[in-house]
Amino acid sequence: MDSPGHVRVNANGMDGEMRQLKELQASREELLNRVHGLKSELQDWRYKMDSQVKNYRGELSSLKETLGSEVAALRRELEETSERLKKNIVKHDVHGKIAGAN
Repeated sequence: MDSPGHVRVNANGMDGEMRQLKELQASREELLNRVHGLKSELQDWRYKMDSQVKNYRGELSSLKETLGSEVAALRRELEETSERLKKNIVKHDVHGKIAGAN
């Protein structure tokens, strides 16, 4: 009679181990699913960030080009103004000398 009881204890022990093994496998599957989901979210986030960086680079390039054009236009305008001032100064000096000679 001791032997059959002893077998039952082993069988019950095996049932407990099997239950634990199944729980561990379920937990492992759950963790793998979470990791897969996190990897997917990370890929989506990277894609969005890459897209935003591309857009911002394009915008910056456009702004840099526009700024360069505006600076060039301002330089031309400054040169023209400088030339007009020089001509006016020369005219003023010439008129002053003529008026002073009279």
